[in-house]
Amino acid sequence: MGDAQRKRWAVAKSGAQTTSEATALPKRKLSAAGRAAIVAALKKRWAAKKAGLVVVKKAAGKKAAPRRTVGKKAANAKAVA
Repeated sequence: MGDAQRKRWAVAKSGAQTTSEATALPKRKLSAAGRAAIVAALKKRWAAKKAGLVVVKKAAGKKAAPRRTVGKKAANAKAVA
């Protein structure tokens, strides 16, 4: 089984070098309008901060999973003791 895996890895490694060069995506560029929008947003945010207004927008992300409570057996053992 080890020989078969080594053969698969050898094929994957030799093929990975040629495919990664061929499938390289062009570097993404930021448009002038996009850059101007970012600059305007930053200026607005800093002006609000300097004026004393705290406007903080948090990025929408995953919510933390609720913590599990102690299992029933452990809870019952504590209650009995």
